[in-house]
Amino acid sequence: MNGGYNKDFGLSKLPKRYEKIDQIIDNYELPAEGRLERNDKTTGKDLYHQEYITYKNGYTFSKNSKKFVSRVTKGEHKHTVPTKGQYLGIMLGIVSKLIG
Repeated sequence: MNGGYNKDFGLSKLPKRYEKIDQIIDNYELPAEGRLERNDKTTGKDLYHQEYITYKNGYTFSKNSKKFVSRVTKGEHKHTVPTKGQYLGIMLGIVSKLIG
């Protein structure tokens, strides 16, 4: 458990051959580069918004689960792609929505 949040994603129930995938997910950290500085304009003041990390490319992730939450699709962010360090977080978010 990480800060009261279970990062297991149910992988502990999978056969042993999936252990490497579980380790990769457990060790995954969102990239520090490209994060927007937290202020009233980029994120809200309330606790809800403090649980998220937003990047300059318009992608937002949950700070605790590291899952992709949303993406800005207007203006300069209309055609942005995730950075290499964001791909696993995007996959976690997509899988979570599919099985959730």
